[in-house]
Amino acid sequence: MAEDRVIELLRLADEPCRHIDEFYAHSTLVAGCGAFMDLLQGFYQDWSRQPSLVRLPPKQVFHSAADGGDFRVMPCMIDSLGIQFVKIIGTNAAQRIVPDKISVGKALLLDTTDHFVRMTFDVAALSSFRTAAIAVLAYRLSVPAAESIALVGAGRIGFYTALILRRWLGVRSFLVVDPAEPNRERFETLRAHALPDTMVRYLPFADACAEAGALFLATTSRAALCDPECCGHLRFVASVGADADDLSEVAGSMLRTHQLWTDSRQSMLLGDMRRWRDEARIDGVAVPELRELIQSPVPASQPKPILFISTGVAVQDALVCHFIDRQGR
Repeated sequence: MAEDRVIELLRLADEPCRHIDEFYAHSTLVAGCGAFMDLLQGFYQDWSRQPSLVRLPPKQVFHSAADGGDFRVMPCMIDSLGIQFVKIIGTNAAQRIVPDKISVGKALLLDTTDHFVRMTFDVAALSSFRTAAIAVLAYRLSVPAAESIALVGAGRIGFYTALILRRWLGVRSFLVVDPAEPNRERFETLRAHALPDTMVRYLPFADACAEAGALFLATTSRAALCDPECCGHLRFVASVGADADDLSEVAGSMLRTHQLWTDSRQSMLLGDMRRWRDEARIDGVAVPELRELIQSPVPASQPKPILFISTGVAVQDALVCHFIDRQGR
């Protein structure tokens, strides 16, 4: 029997689907950087007025004892924007088949009528971009602009953080910390190409902290880097690299000097915030000392500088994929 006849009899209609690869996602987000940040800020303002705007179940994290990696399932629905979304992202610790790429997987946009997968996205570039984006948004919403900004970690997230700070907020100079020379070389080449009007100084961590007013951490550190002794004077600290239980960027003692902010209470599922919850440094239920971005703007009586932590939440991924989709139409 002919193939088309089998398809007809079994009613196996095709499901139209478009794939977005890493470079297309990167190029679209770089070109539309300012427009996306305006969208992100406007969305969080709307979300603060209408908490039911987003349906956001907790991410599911599945650990692999064999290789130290994991994979995560992250769903989200935003009815007002016609978004039905799922991301399945893996932590590629072994790197046997896909080398030199720690974040692997796919993000999916579903058709809101028939619920088939209408778009798929590679996830490394978009996940790094949205991670940088939410940290920069927190910075803009929480404190006055700092005279000097330090970026700790010169990988993808560090580069996208510099890009957004320059193109959205006009920052022209950075202090950059990364002990790995290949990371610094890649960062410098990307900066010279995409941000030729910026200036960078590469410094040791302690020197950068001493000079900076704001600090953005995006590392793979397994021990806390930031504590009150070196970072207590900083008006803003963002930590977005410690998104697994074996990673750490910020010591719990920073809660004495800084007000804790996050993009979602789901950040307590992993990393430093989970550790602090388990140590009873923060309350795992009410968390009165924790402020979410949808509670912005910061009150005039804000007594402390800000410590912002994110371990990743699907709503930002969904908005990135929605933005790429709209830009391509």
